[in-house]
Amino acid sequence: MKSRNNKMKIILIITISFPSLILSLTMKNIDTLQSPNNERELHIIINNGFFSLNECDIITEGPICTFNGKKIILPNAELNGLKLYYSFDQIRAIDESGNGNHGKGEFFSGPSFTGIGNSAFFKNGLFIEIPYNKFLYDNDFTFTFYLFIMDDPNNEGERFCPFIQKGFDKDNNYERYPAIYYDRQEKNLNIYIKTNNNDDIQGEKLISLSKFFPQKWYHISLVKENKNLKLYVNTIPDNSITLKGEIENNESNIYLGNVPWLNDTCKIPFYIDHFKIYNIPLNINFIQAEASSILGLIQPNFLRIGCLDCTLNEAKNSCEENYRLCTSLELHSAGFQIARNLGLLSWDTHLWTYSATQDTNIYSGLKGLGLCCEILK
Repeated sequence: MKSRNNKMKIILIITISFPSLILSLTMKNIDTLQSPNNERELHIIINNGFFSLNECDIITEGPICTFNGKKIILPNAELNGLKLYYSFDQIRAIDESGNGNHGKGEFFSGPSFTGIGNSAFFKNGLFIEIPYNKFLYDNDFTFTFYLFIMDDPNNEGERFCPFIQKGFDKDNNYERYPAIYYDRQEKNLNIYIKTNNNDDIQGEKLISLSKFFPQKWYHISLVKENKNLKLYVNTIPDNSITLKGEIENNESNIYLGNVPWLNDTCKIPFYIDHFKIYNIPLNINFIQAEASSILGLIQPNFLRIGCLDCTLNEAKNSCEENYRLCTSLELHSAGFQIARNLGLLSWDTHLWTYSATQDTNIYSGLKGLGLCCEILK
């Protein structure tokens, strides 16, 4: 009798959460785990192979129309260059770009950045494996996704843990095209591109200026165009490098959330939402349009990162065209908020302001953070 009650409870929860999928769910998709407060919680966990059309109950080559055409089911519109898109709103890693780059592996459902749908919740070394596809991307690419790192009270294991990697590392042989690792000590992202340059056997490295602290959503865009590698955080240009060597692409799978050789020592919990891969380099206008909500009502072009721990003259010269050091008013209206969200501020950070440039001799020997604000015309 107890078993029957438990089964009815499970079916009721699934019916509420997935009313359209009740007929296709089986008990192998359901696992009951022990929660920290010793209560029983129900989690839907994915543990399947790559998706195949043989699993479909209905296959149709045309649209599905119901109620005399009042409701029509069509495929998603094709966005230029989009080759993979996981919304994580379904119970499997299904590619919603229409290109069939479905993944396999394990993840939990988590809250979405938008508050609608779900994200992928990775913890305890779980990861998704995306099969190699030579048409996914080659020389140029863009990765975009939302990231939320949770508090990690144990803080055990490796210092550098992967979020994404295309390639397999083994015996000092590194395949990374690309690889995005999190430095748990410094809170930066370390991004690798393997080339024939031998300065670093792991690959040429870009380190983010922004720091990624727990309990906060971030939007990340990684863009490679020819030999230029650029990182955007919350739609703001963060850091970039020019690759010295020729890229060394690989025919390995893509790992999302973790990698098989580190999943026992990298168990930090985090959410990833709206994960996309493009085979073209996206421009800043597209990136800002895609994720402008991450800054609230602040215009994405409002601020640029000038320099960290720099002198006044270095800060003044770090601003790109049509930008200058922010005024005190601009810092108080939005600059402080953006800098804090990017992890650039601490209690003792000195910020350079535009007014300080009127007499640079006063601040000789002092270093601080240079933030550049757009010159309004």
